Amino acid sequence: AANLGKYIGSEIFISDNDDSPDIRKNVGGFCNELGRHSERVLDADLIVLSPGVPDCIPIIQQCQSESIPIISEIEFASWFTTSPILALTGSNGKTTTVHLLHEMCVSDGKTSLLGGNVGIPFSENVLWELTSKISSPVHVLELSSFQLEHVYLFSPTVSGILNITPDHMDRYENFDAYVIKKLKLAEQTQQSGCVVYNAD
Repeated sequence: AANLGKYIGSEIFISDNDDSPDIRKNVGGFCNELGRHSERVLDADLIVLSPGVPDCIPIIQQCQSESIPIISEIEFASWFTTSPILALTGSNGKTTTVHLLHEMCVSDGKTSLLGGNVGIPFSENVLWELTSKISSPVHVLELSSFQLEHVYLFSPTVSGILNITPDHMDRYENFDAYVIKKLKLAEQTQQSGCVVYNAD
C-alpha cells in the first residue's frame, strides 16, 4: 500500500508496533516509526489500516474520535484500477478456490493477477498493473473478514461466498458480527455484477 501511495504522489508515514529486523528492512524507504504508535499518526489525512490491526487499539480509537478516514488496503488499491475483480471469501477453502479461479482465467487467455489474503497484496498487483502497461487484467482476490473491514467503494464484478462457520472469535464480539463482515462482500458487489454463494 505504501509503494502504491508513493507512486501516486502521497506522503507516506508507516507506524508499526513491531520493530523486528524484517519490518525494519521493509519500511526502510519510508518515513516510519517502529515499536510504538505515537500521536504522529494523528497528523494523517487518511489511514490505510493493516488487516491484522483491530479497531479497538488506542491509536485507532483516537483516529476515529478525530474523524480521520480509515480504510483497508483492499479499499485503497481498488481506487486505482478499473479492471474486473473476482473476489472470494469464506471460512474454509478460499485459497484452493481462488487458485482454481486464477487457473481458469489463465486458461481462458486472460492476464490474471492473483492477490489478497493469498499472499500478494492487492495494492502490489494494482501497482504492477499501472506500471507495466498490461492490457485488460483480471484481479482474483482471496479476502478474509479482516480485509473486508473498512471497505466502502470497493466493488467486485463477481463475488463468491463459500461458507461461513465460527472463526476469529477472538476478534469479533460474536458469530453474528463475523457473519456481517463476510456478507459485506455481497453488499459491495457491483449492481451489474453477481454474487455466487452456497445456498446451504
